[in-house]
Amino acid sequence: MIGPLLALIAAAWAAPEAPVEEEAPAVLTEQDVGQLLVSVAKVAATGDRDATAALLVDIVSDPLKAPAHGQAWMMLADNLQAFELPYASLIAFGHAIDGAPQAAGPKLGEMLELADDLGESGPISEALGKNVGLPIPDKIRNRMATIAGRHHLAAGNYGPALGILMMGDSEQPGFADVELLRGVVLSQQGRYGDALAPMLTAQALGEKDDRESRFRNRATVNVARAFYATGNYGQAINYYAKVERGSDVWLDAQFERAWAHFRGKDTNGTLAMVFNHSSPFFDDYYYPEAHLLRAYSLFLMCKFPEASKEMDAFQARWEPVKALIDGIAMSPAEAFADVQAFRSDGQHELPAYLIRSFRYDDRFEDATRSIESADADLARAEGLSNEVGRFADKLIRSQRAARIAAEGQRVLDRVQSAQTELDDMLAGIQITRIDLLSLEAEMYERAAATGVLDYGDKVGKLRQMRKDRRGFRVWKWQGEYWADEVGWYVFGARPDCPSSMSSTPTTGG
Repeated sequence: MIGPLLALIAAAWAAPEAPVEEEAPAVLTEQDVGQLLVSVAKVAATGDRDATAALLVDIVSDPLKAPAHGQAWMMLADNLQAFELPYASLIAFGHAIDGAPQAAGPKLGEMLELADDLGESGPISEALGKNVGLPIPDKIRNRMATIAGRHHLAAGNYGPALGILMMGDSEQPGFADVELLRGVVLSQQGRYGDALAPMLTAQALGEKDDRESRFRNRATVNVARAFYATGNYGQAINYYAKVERGSDVWLDAQFERAWAHFRGKDTNGTLAMVFNHSSPFFDDYYYPEAHLLRAYSLFLMCKFPEASKEMDAFQARWEPVKALIDGIAMSPAEAFADVQAFRSDGQHELPAYLIRSFRYDDRFEDATRSIESADADLARAEGLSNEVGRFADKLIRSQRAARIAAEGQRVLDRVQSAQTELDDMLAGIQITRIDLLSLEAEMYERAAATGVLDYGDKVGKLRQMRKDRRGFRVWKWQGEYWADEVGWYVFGARPDCPSSMSSTPTTGG
């Protein structure tokens, strides 16, 4: 007889019962998919849109019916259009591309136009990026390549982006957009020399086709940036100078051109360009680096007292700004709403100088239209009070929230970038002060040893300027800023460095 303790031990060591195996869910065959979709088509043929929508929603919501999802999403996109829910229809079409790319191909042109109207290409851009082999008409090839390329560029997938953009057709509309984007992708890879050809093509096509001024000026700036990155500062200056004075990127072009002059060892040219940013017309703009570049230029010309004053002014101006930026705490949704308020000239919390670029930002403009389109669809969906209305509501709210989060994060990234930038500049200026004091001491030590404080070339430049610039009226700066003078300043300052201390050219800008 087994005792109680031995019985317990025996029970503990007994083999566990074998688990009951669950049957694997049945996978729909092609025949099953066909029958399922035929049954939906029969209901649709009766004209009962509510019943049709209910069947389609049931299919796309059921993971076990995944093989039928692509075609069902395609039919649902049409159904949502019939209910006057274009935003929801666009989202459904994006799912259709993923699940049934061949079936979605013929409707792609129509849906791309819808995306442009709504300001929302997000639902289809990712799907297009994964399904570039769609059978599409030549006339929309460039548009498709641009949308898919932008998706991969934003995700940092430069290889796939270039592969898609190589599909562009030079004989079709929109090729300039493809080439400009291809140049941008190549630049992101650090292949600036390779980026020049497509960028120059885009810039030339923009002029030839008389594209809107915004495209032409942005293409010109990108060409200039590519030349700058290759070290061809002369050509960079040439293209920066082509940017139209009324363009929203003109002031950026002037600042970047200043760097081209600086890298080309033309400190007078640098001082002329950044003098624009010091004018009272741009007091509320964010260009701390322009002020710092002025100080560095004066430093290289051995104008140590002036450089020191510029550094003092830089700290006085930008340390309070840094403190203000450090105190910003917002969610992406709050940041998005704040920029929307700024764009409509309403009250906003973020400083205008940080978010001014979003006033002219194409992507933010599209996002604003997208939210308006989503809100219009939500109002219509709420009025339906049926299965399709409830399902569309979920689709729309999800996409709407994703777009707000993405655009709001862009705004917060701008704030974070400014924080980092000012941190680095304010720290770096302290090191520059040490260099400044060291070089100034060296100059005066040499003067003490030789008995001569050599200031280099003392020949005036104004008379020579008048000779060189025929067709221009040249006069001396008199201390007043005039709007029509901005952009035309020329500096002719001589360096204060002994020839033994500096070989920096100082040709005028």
